[in-house]
Amino acid sequence: MEPRPCEYAGPPPEGVAGRALAGKLGIPGIVFACDTEPVVVTRSPHDWVTLRPRRIEFDNVERLRGIDFCRVVASPTELDAALDTRLKELSLAWNTSSS
Repeated sequence: MEPRPCEYAGPPPEGVAGRALAGKLGIPGIVFACDTEPVVVTRSPHDWVTLRPRRIEFDNVERLRGIDFCRVVASPTELDAALDTRLKELSLAWNTSSS
């Protein structure tokens, strides 16, 4: 079957477009969403700052959760667990070798 002009037959490209295309190909993705709490204290290049995400950021996190093949995590602990799960699905393991 010939690919249509809007289809992509090769490996997913880099960047945001690549991640969107990966989902369309059924390749699972993990998104570490940082706008999940009413107040976020984070480090800027020169100081600690307090961020207050807006309703649109919370809505967008929920929209991400509704995307097929997109797993949204909200903490480093959840991210570690999601990565461990995905590696097991692929029969892979973390490489801790330094050589």
